[in-house]
Amino acid sequence: MYINFETDPACVPYLSSAFIDEFCDDLVARFDKGVARDLHPLNIDDFAVNQMGLRLVYENMSCNFSVLGAMLFEDTLLFPVYDPRRDRAEYISAKEGDVVLEKKLLEANQNDRLRYTLAHEVGHALWHGMYYNSLKKSGKALNGYMMCGRDNLRSISEDAARLSRRRLIEYQANRSASALLMPQSAVKKLCERLGKPETPDEKDDLVIYTAAAFRVSDFAAKIRLRELGML
Repeated sequence: MYINFETDPACVPYLSSAFIDEFCDDLVARFDKGVARDLHPLNIDDFAVNQMGLRLVYENMSCNFSVLGAMLFEDTLLFPVYDPRRDRAEYISAKEGDVVLEKKLLEANQNDRLRYTLAHEVGHALWHGMYYNSLKKSGKALNGYMMCGRDNLRSISEDAARLSRRRLIEYQANRSASALLMPQSAVKKLCERLGKPETPDEKDDLVIYTAAAFRVSDFAAKIRLRELGML
């Protein structure tokens, strides 16, 4: 997928939150019109594989659930994983276009986090290949991937203009994850059906309905509703 956009000197793209929302809204609509029409969850696995051409790989990524995902921008023979049987780090081969996800995310109670983590890595695939190539040319890319820990995967609204370069990259991936899983057109349609919430209970209900409709956590739903001015 080729996307033309302006970048800073390190090839981090200049992306407004509104542009990310509009771009992802269109991307999801091209893949599955029913997300906005029928208000059903995006099949993010299918989207990642068949729309984005990525390959999903599940591994034990850490001993303490601190690393959730990674996006591979080139082949490597030295991708670090955790071997629970030997209680030590090991290295495996991984290929460009792989999204490596923590195996524990496959547990039933981790479904929302799995969906968000995968969508976050899709965000990196969309926007940050040029940044990685820039690091590689400058000799600052010591491996072929971008690794994402739990702290990177916090869906929070921030003033992007004040963020460090690394934090901006994670913000762009998080905003993209929210926009893919909860497209603005779909969220606005759901809010129109439910009506504007006035009381705290009605606002809580809106968050719960949004989370259920798009299979995300209540926390992610609340942040998305605030991003779009619905709360």
